[in-house]
Amino acid sequence: MMINFLNVAIFLVYLARTGESRTLLRDTGDDAMTFSDISSSFAVIQEQFIVLEKKNKDNLVDLEKRYGDKLADLKEKNEVNEVRLTDLEERYGILHSCFEVTEAKGRGAKKASVKSGCELIVNGDHTVNGDHTVNGHQIILDGNLFVSNGYESSKNSGKGNIIIGHSPQDVGHDSIEGSHNLILGQGHTVKSHGSIVSGVNHVVSGPHASAIAGSHNNVSSEYSVAVGGYNNVALPLSSTSVVLVGGANNKCTGQYSSVTGGRYNTAGGYYSSVSGGKMNGASGFGASVSGGGYNRASGTYSSVSGGVDNLAKGRYSSVPSISGSEDHSIDNSFVKALMVD
Repeated sequence: MMINFLNVAIFLVYLARTGESRTLLRDTGDDAMTFSDISSSFAVIQEQFIVLEKKNKDNLVDLEKRYGDKLADLKEKNEVNEVRLTDLEERYGILHSCFEVTEAKGRGAKKASVKSGCELIVNGDHTVNGDHTVNGHQIILDGNLFVSNGYESSKNSGKGNIIIGHSPQDVGHDSIEGSHNLILGQGHTVKSHGSIVSGVNHVVSGPHASAIAGSHNNVSSEYSVAVGGYNNVALPLSSTSVVLVGGANNKCTGQYSSVTGGRYNTAGGYYSSVSGGKMNGASGFGASVSGGGYNRASGTYSSVSGGVDNLAKGRYSSVPSISGSEDHSIDNSFVKALMVD
């Protein structure tokens, strides 16, 4: 509408300048509009137009003032975001060159891998829930390695062990049912917790029991250990804290008993011991057999020192061997026999 009024006004000014003075509209009575009337109306419209134009300019200045600062702020933020985007793109490029994300087989999960030639450095705690494969060195500075079965207890779950020398796909052991154990070697069966197992084909089922080196040892007594040797047995016949060192086919069944070396020896009494030899047995409380073969110490605190086929069955009795002793039996308490061949 404003444009139409302006066109009319311009036309009227043109007529005035050309000297036209006739009436634009025919006289139709008192309401006829003359050129003078139109000029007056134009003057009013022109004033209104000037006022409106000034108001529009003021509004424009106000808008520029109000939104100019915001526009400048938006431009500044956009520049900052562009810098951040560039930085993110650079970092993403670095990460992409070192990390690879693939599908984990049969689990419906993602697997993140650090590519060859890159190092992963963790400053602070590093918690792993699930599988974690490291190809290369893993160095811990000023920290500890904590491994848990996830139960906050020693519940036997087959988890929370440190297994050295094999992969999860080929664990190399018969059965790992226990938790919180250190396992090396191969072919082991580990059923409890707190154990150190190394060597080959050991069975360890006693809590805090261990089989170190050797092969085919069976340690089922609590707090017991087999060190080296072959096919030695620490049975849980009310036994605990027994020690088997070396030898083959030896057996400990008494509490706090020990067999050191030899073959087919048995320490069955409380605090009993057999040190070497073959087919020796110490079944008395605190009894001991030191070497020789086929010797028996069945009395309380009795002892046989070497020889062959000797028996000490009385309390505190002993059979000493000097240059060999054979087929002797001592059953009297507080008696010592000296037999010399």
